[in-house]
Amino acid sequence: MTSLPRPKVVDGVDATAAGGQPTRVTFGPSDYWPVWSPDGMRLAYGGSTNFGGGPRLTIRDLPANGAARDFASELPASEAQKISHFANLPTDWSRDGRFIAFDDGVGHEVQESVIVDLAGHNVALRLQNQFAQWGTAFSPDGSRIALVSVESGRPEVNVQAWDTTPSPHLVGERRQVSRNGAWLVRWRADGRELFYVGMDNFLYAVPVKGLLEFGDPEPLFRIAGVPQYGTARDFQFDVSPDGQRFIMPATGSVPPPPFTVIENWQDKFHH
Repeated sequence: MTSLPRPKVVDGVDATAAGGQPTRVTFGPSDYWPVWSPDGMRLAYGGSTNFGGGPRLTIRDLPANGAARDFASELPASEAQKISHFANLPTDWSRDGRFIAFDDGVGHEVQESVIVDLAGHNVALRLQNQFAQWGTAFSPDGSRIALVSVESGRPEVNVQAWDTTPSPHLVGERRQVSRNGAWLVRWRADGRELFYVGMDNFLYAVPVKGLLEFGDPEPLFRIAGVPQYGTARDFQFDVSPDGQRFIMPATGSVPPPPFTVIENWQDKFHH
């Protein structure tokens, strides 16, 4: 594989740099983890709710005044019950537009990744076992999924074959891709590289050589600031189709606030 030039680290980019003004597209008190549909005409996100169980998988048609719907409300009751009692935080939308993957929580709360079938109006697959797993991302050709699992004793990126016929299911064994820990993963648009954030706060690239064949991870750059894994901050990242540009929230570059210690504070209340 011919390697592309590696990306350079640049300063943060203003959201209005391309011209125009940002447009608000959700209106709940707190909405989470937006994921674009392949055609760019819809957003999936964890919509805030007053009914308990955490954010619900919400799909909004664009432009901003388009309709929004709670996906669970379109499911048969038996299917809706499978996902109504925990958070629905989307992580990816398959290239064919049929599947959305989401996590059931964030940080130490997350235990499983769920894949729902928009066409079949059902819960296609729940990736659950005794080990926490999260962050499912579909390969561009739809033949594999990448996700993070702690099965090895620490979070690592794993890839497994995925087939949708006769019904969605995983195939064969998982292949571990990362080394020394990882917790977020994305595919390059042509499927020839995987990118992940390591526990050391470096962003890595992994060449994809075959269905389940991968090269050695290559560190691209260190993300400024303290590592975000295990914190309450909602840190995510994404990559441009050519694998040359990355976007991530500025909170990843903000150090934690300093502690202030006040000694003999009781004396301030003595008269």
